[in-house]
Amino acid sequence: MRTRWIPAATALTVVLGVTGCGVERGAQPKSAPSASKAPQDEPNGVEKLDGKSVIDRAREAIGAAQTMRRTYTPKEAASEKAPAYTSDVVMATGFGGCTVKYDFGERGRTEAMVLSDRRIWVRSDRTMLERDHGADTAERFVGKYIADEITDAFTYYKLLLPCDTEGLLGDPEEADSVRYTKQTPTTVRGVRVLPVELTTKDARSTVHVALDGKPYPMRTTWSGAPYTLDYRFDEPFAPKAPPTSQTVPMKEFAKAVGAEEEPHWEVGIG
Repeated sequence: MRTRWIPAATALTVVLGVTGCGVERGAQPKSAPSASKAPQDEPNGVEKLDGKSVIDRAREAIGAAQTMRRTYTPKEAASEKAPAYTSDVVMATGFGGCTVKYDFGERGRTEAMVLSDRRIWVRSDRTMLERDHGADTAERFVGKYIADEITDAFTYYKLLLPCDTEGLLGDPEEADSVRYTKQTPTTVRGVRVLPVELTTKDARSTVHVALDGKPYPMRTTWSGAPYTLDYRFDEPFAPKAPPTSQTVPMKEFAKAVGAEEEPHWEVGIG
């Protein structure tokens, strides 16, 4: 699997602690076909495999992917306790950068972008800034990217959990403790998929693996969980640092909000 410096992520319940960020999107130099075009491709044969082998093939496909988009959608309206998020990750050369966009409903929105050199930019909308720091701070920093650096693996750890690309389909070393059950083929976003249920002593999830083209996972759901995770792979994505004119150093922001130490954006995982 890819080089990684962010600890493994699981299903998230996210609550904002300080404030937010921003990103720019750019064209991928080498554009790869979207997973949404899989119906035009040839069947990949995973339907004939046993459930464990289907998941193994899906892991292999993830390992060769250029980029990944992951969309976390709560079944109820997005809120502080159950936000929605979308993350994009460059995976072609190890960890090549990531953006995450959180939607906390009435509480506001926050974005974060981290590049491969561990520089990070965070931006919140006016609603989020005003609720956390007051109207004057919101007026001063709205639209600005707060620039910082990640000094160790745990700085911004929770905020950037959706950037992790490992452990998406469970730990392969624990495969013997999982029961794999193939289900009836169906479709996800117009793509033919084979659902495979993964059952352990603690949880039950279902991974929907594409039947045409590359056997990418298209969606994961969990029994009793109020959310779904959707995936897209190999779509054009190239994160760029925002212009200096649109950024503010973390030290300046910390001083403006009266923080004794430089704050770091935290989200609570429950």
